[in-house]
Amino acid sequence: MNQQEANRRMEEEIQFFPWFVQNYFRKKSGDQYSSITLYEYAKEYRRFLNWLIQEGFSSADQ
Repeated sequence: MNQQEANRRMEEEIQFFPWFVQNYFRKKSGDQYSSITLYEYAKEYRRFLNWLIQEGFSSADQ
């Protein structure tokens, strides 16, 4: 996967995250972080946020 593809996938991944998580990823994408690394981080955030919802720690929709 190239950097452009990873950046596109990351943007797709974070579009349903809370605003503050989106801001974090967009800030980090301007720093010296690889788009591929950020995409992998985004997938882990999604898993974590879904777990919070499934376990009842959050009332957000999936």
